[in-house]
Amino acid sequence: MLAEKSKIERWPDYLYTLALVVWVAIIVLTGTYLRIRAEDQSMSVDWLVAARLGACLMGGAIGYILMRLNGRIGTSAIILFSFVGAALLSVTFSAYRELVFGYWLLLAGAALLTTGIVYHSTRPADLIKVEKIWLVVMLLILLKDALTALLMPHMQADYGVGGPTRLGMGVTHANALGFGAAITFWLTFRQARRKWLLLTVRFILLAIVLLAWSRTAMLSLAFAGLVRFWFKQGLKGEKYLLFRLAVVLALIGLVIFIGLSLAFDATITREALQAFNRGQDLQTVTSLTGRTEIWPVVVKKIFAGPQYFIFGHGYGVSRLIINEGYLIPAFYASNAHNTFMEILLTMGSFGTVFFVALALYVLMWLLRYRHFATVFGSEFTLRAITTITIILIHANTESVMGTKIGPVTLLFFFYVLALDRAKSFLTLQEKTPPRQSVVKA
Repeated sequence: MLAEKSKIERWPDYLYTLALVVWVAIIVLTGTYLRIRAEDQSMSVDWLVAARLGACLMGGAIGYILMRLNGRIGTSAIILFSFVGAALLSVTFSAYRELVFGYWLLLAGAALLTTGIVYHSTRPADLIKVEKIWLVVMLLILLKDALTALLMPHMQADYGVGGPTRLGMGVTHANALGFGAAITFWLTFRQARRKWLLLTVRFILLAIVLLAWSRTAMLSLAFAGLVRFWFKQGLKGEKYLLFRLAVVLALIGLVIFIGLSLAFDATITREALQAFNRGQDLQTVTSLTGRTEIWPVVVKKIFAGPQYFIFGHGYGVSRLIINEGYLIPAFYASNAHNTFMEILLTMGSFGTVFFVALALYVLMWLLRYRHFATVFGSEFTLRAITTITIILIHANTESVMGTKIGPVTLLFFFYVLALDRAKSFLTLQEKTPPRQSVVKA
């Protein structure tokens, strides 16, 4: 009888295990190359669309139950659910209501599931385990997509992608591959017994970023590293002022060095910048590879009417809206290539308010990093800081957070929602008595 009662009491833990399985399924189904469809087939439902919907609907139900079992929701969850609600309201004046509602189901299910997983975590170690699961799954996805691109280099030409050869084009996308590798690289900085394995993994991830030839991924990877070490020195508290001064002087020195090298036409600097710019001419580079041609079109669509400015054209359908009645020469606009403009276009000012609130609130990781380091641990806090840094930098030229749900969006939700657990974790630490040291006679 006691054994039977024990099983009944443990059913939330079994449900939590199932939640993690579904969470992994959503990451895989939305984050890796499984198939590419022609644009005229984008409105139809195939096996992959059905699998995504099924996983997110199941995940949403599980997440809701776990969330209700673990007390009241916090500030992060309130802002996130308001954002999800704004996505649903965007269906009001959309010309693609069925498609928008389908994308909303994916978003709502993934948000509820992530909330349930985070809220079921009773200690920082539980969140670290979830983070590690994301890391392992994403690493396998990156390796699989990179190998696919290397073994089938013709895919870039087969799908009509022009320009220089870049790892990932025709599979997922070079920018997406590099972006994911940049985040995953900094998530590998953790305690491990086999350090040589972590070093090998980091080398592979750096190679993926370089071969993807994504300038944003390269810059965000480097800047996130600088931010990590900046805050790490702050946590140590030793000679922090000298460290900050050294970093500022080093950056100023780098800018001066590059300026003088270009002024004197230094061959090495010129060739390095040429390689960084993928051999593109000045006009292409200054247009941010065609993005400045897309943004005026996006702005025009945003102000197409007061209803669209308030509610948007519909969550997830920016590619259809931007290219509707306007085709950019030699460049198909798959999204707005700016997260804030993407959300303003698809979800209107109503959705933008909640996304800005979400972005500002997640900066608490940086503003109160000392406090969170004591609650979650310094390494988890540093990984959260680097991930948020990369995502916010990437938001200026890509629309990952404003388009369909994906692995990076799930990780962003995870770190946002983790802020809600800080108070309960801190209370638990205060109630837990310190270990008594045993002195041997």
